[in-house]
Order: sequence, then C-alpha cells, then structure tokens
Amino acid sequence: MSIPSETVTEFTGKATSDIDATRHRTEGSAAGGELPPATVVALHDVPATSHHGSQRASKPADIEEVADRILANALTPVQVFSSFEYEINLLFEPASLGFYVVLSHAGTIRRALQCAALEGACQAFRHFQEQILVWCELELRRVQIDARNAQLAALFNDAVAEAERLRADIERSGALVHLVNSRQQVLRREVAQLQAQRISTQAQLDRQLRQLAQLRLCAAGGIPRNLR
Repeated sequence: MSIPSETVTEFTGKATSDIDATRHRTEGSAAGGELPPATVVALHDVPATSHHGSQRASKPADIEEVADRILANALTPVQVFSSFEYEINLLFEPASLGFYVVLSHAGTIRRALQCAALEGACQAFRHFQEQILVWCELELRRVQIDARNAQLAALFNDAVAEAERLRADIERSGALVHLVNSRQQVLRREVAQLQAQRISTQAQLDRQLRQLAQLRLCAAGGIPRNLR
C-alpha cells in the first residue's frame, strides 16, 4: 500500500531532538567507514504512559482500515521518515481528531498505531524511527561495502587496461628497436660496399689520369716546336 511521502513540519518543536542524536550517531559511524554490529531490536508497541491518562495512549490499529482511509484521503500527512525501504508516516484524522503512526516496508504497511493525541503519536513515531535506524545500520554497511567493491573493481579494470597499453607500447618500442638495428646493419653493409667501390673507382681514375698525362706528353713530342 503506497503512502504519501510529503514532509510536513511537526506540530510541536520537541519531536525530533532525540531522533537527531540517534541519526548523528549513525552518520558518524558511517563516516568512519566501518559500522558497529547492529543489534536487531524486536518491534513492539509503544507503551502508554500514565501522564494525561488515555490522551497519550497508543493502540494497534487495523491495517486494512488504515490503508482504506489513506486511499480515501481521509488522513492528512503530518510527518514522514524514510530510510532505505522503510518508511514511517504520522497521519492526522480530522474526523476523529486522532492520529495514526504507520510503519511500511517496500510500500506495504506492516504496523499501524492509533493515538488520541499528538504527543503520544510523536512518541510512537520516534520509537519506530529509532528501531529503523538500528535496522538500517546493516543496510548502510552493505551499501558502503558494495560501493567500495565496485570502486575496487573499477580500479582493477583500469589497472589491467593500463598494463595492456604499457605492454603494447613496450612491444611497439621493441619492434622499432629491432627495425632500427636491422636497418643499421643493412646500411653498414651498403656503406662498406660503396666505400670499397669509391676506392676502386678512385684507383682506376688515378691510373687513367696517369695514362692520359703520358699520352699528352707523347703527343706533344711529335708536334713541331713552332706549332706548339
């Protein structure tokens, strides 16, 4: 059964002081990364006090009747508290001037209390809220650990991907070094061949120049001096 989740200011200013302390205690534990083992407290009705007699008494209400009143918009939301799949609603019934405190889990009403006065309703609301905060400590721990595991998995995947990139870079670098070394060997052989060819060509040129010089001398000796 779905319950309206509007948050409405409380009628009195003292209904959330104890709850804020409990909430700070829970948030402080969560900020430390590790939460103390949660103690599961059995859910029970809020005992009525003797002050003002029946005006502060709370009693179990018929869940189906409360659900029907909610569907008929016969109850006015006063205060809402939710944590994970739990939700508490403090509702006012104009027809009877009474109040209902409804505890739901996953959208289904699990408990409902009827109170004659706001003070008793606020007491029941705080009682349910304190129990839910205890129950949700393990829920919060599970969410934190699950998120941390997801974070670690993402970091692991990033590390694996980076390692693969580095391996690929190293392989490419190794391939480049091998290519350069092979090319250097080829170039050394070619340079040696060209050097040998240059020396041979230079020697042939020197011989040819000497022969040419001799031929010129011979040619010059057979020409009359006056024609030179």
